[in-house]
Amino acid sequence: MIAYLDSSAILKHYLFDEPGLTDVVAIATGSTVVATSRLSYVEVCAGLAAARRADRLDGAGHDRAATAFVEAWAGYSVLELSQGVADRAGAIAATFGLRAGDSIQLASMLELEPRDEVIVVAWDADLRTAASAAGLVVFPFST
Repeated sequence: MIAYLDSSAILKHYLFDEPGLTDVVAIATGSTVVATSRLSYVEVCAGLAAARRADRLDGAGHDRAATAFVEAWAGYSVLELSQGVADRAGAIAATFGLRAGDSIQLASMLELEPRDEVIVVAWDADLRTAASAAGLVVFPFST
């Protein structure tokens, strides 16, 4: 199985007591490949900074989470924002009405083969709906 984690799923690892964390860990652990878009790096860093600003993480907690994330990044199969992915993301934005980041995430997911082995882990409802419409299996099945 290939697990594609978008930034919302990755953030669950670093924002403790998040609903769905045990599911994300189980899916990632049971997968032969854990993939994500290069965009997720920026989105996770931004999410951790936002958690710090909102006092969901204190300074030391933010630093620990950011360090752990950077160290874990090497374990991901990272899909680059190539011209082909960008072109597909542009078409996806028009077709599904997704925001830019979600369009890039979905275009990246669609790069993975074989598609019948891909499970998309994301908490954004619009992204999950579009991924499902594109023929991918999504988790959570509902939120």
